[in-house]
Amino acid sequence: MARIRAGALSKAPVFGGLHMAVFRYKANIDVPYVQQGYVYFASRNIKALPVRRQDRIRQLISECGGQYADALGEFVTTDAGAVQIAMKYHMSDRVLNRLVTRYYRAFIKRKI
Repeated sequence: MARIRAGALSKAPVFGGLHMAVFRYKANIDVPYVQQGYVYFASRNIKALPVRRQDRIRQLISECGGQYADALGEFVTTDAGAVQIAMKYHMSDRVLNRLVTRYYRAFIKRKI
């Protein structure tokens, strides 16, 4: 049986030499798995959506993020990690996680 080196399973898959982010269920957010996937992929593919829908998502990011809207927007639309974003915007990763939770709940509630 092949041995798996330590940490090999925690790394994002590589596609064409690029590291790709993977959707992971966030148990601390009280939104079901399928709906979390919907929010995740809609947010990540924002540029492929119709302009009206893009505007609604950006408006929601602005409302949920408040003064940290740029950080929330970057987190939900790119594959950057929470710690990386938190450091860049001089905020706690716990604050970012609260904003993400608020965003996911609002996204589903408003049926964007």
